[in-house]
Amino acid sequence: MKKKLLLILLFLLFLLTGVIAVRQQQKLRKKAEVEKEAVSFFLISDMPVVRRSWSFHLTAKLRNEHGSPQLISGAQFKLWVAENASFSPQDSFCLPPFDHSLKLIKVEGQEITVMCTIHINDSPVILNQQSEIDFAEIKVNVAENPSFYGVIPFIFKETKVIEAGLPGTGAINITKGGEDFYVSLAEEVTPTITGAPSISPSGIFTPSPSVSATNVPTLTSPACPRKSQGDANCDGRIDGVDYGIFVLYQCMKTNSSQICSDLRADFNGNGEVDEEDRLIVINNLEL
Repeated sequence: MKKKLLLILLFLLFLLTGVIAVRQQQKLRKKAEVEKEAVSFFLISDMPVVRRSWSFHLTAKLRNEHGSPQLISGAQFKLWVAENASFSPQDSFCLPPFDHSLKLIKVEGQEITVMCTIHINDSPVILNQQSEIDFAEIKVNVAENPSFYGVIPFIFKETKVIEAGLPGTGAINITKGGEDFYVSLAEEVTPTITGAPSISPSGIFTPSPSVSATNVPTLTSPACPRKSQGDANCDGRIDGVDYGIFVLYQCMKTNSSQICSDLRADFNGNGEVDEEDRLIVINNLEL
């Protein structure tokens, strides 16, 4: 009788353990659904305006967009930069407290992958509502002869922010994504003086020659078969130059009489350079 009672108790204990585990998993899944887009990446630069051959640093930061605190144990992102700049992996690094354990900084072409975590024995980082924390620092080198000027665009291609789950369960990816970022790239212009007035030996002032508007060649638009895919400069490629044109000439009409001055980045032909065009060029970038 005692043996039978013991078996019943063991069975009930096993059943109770299973119920608790199921409830923990349900709670974890519910938490993941509610907070799966809680934390976002964004960038700041130590130089708002740069010139060719310069170097500058970006700080990648995490921001809690959710209403409740988030417990962060690590994160990862893949960042793309246009061809007028490049990443320097040897001078890029994880920032405390994400610099004590598993780390990865790798550059492939115009993309850099950064993964940083806290130490396995450390408590997760508490990120309160609307608070921010530094995550990593990245060095960027501006090209000696940039393919275009105006802006250096940065786009987050992949993001992952890990919050430790309940005891005995897996981790949750709570990333919201990353915000596009731009640094101004100024062109160095050497002033030249042409057609300056002259003074003859007799002291008579001779004005500069006038320029006639006649015989000015007419410019025709080149064939642009890939414009609908994001080719703003019609060179047959979809790259950082095209994205830079989009950034410089964004135009969203506020009334029917408004006219956008430059529609090279109007890839969907709606008369504006807007978010739909941004998605077209980003999705077709040839990395």
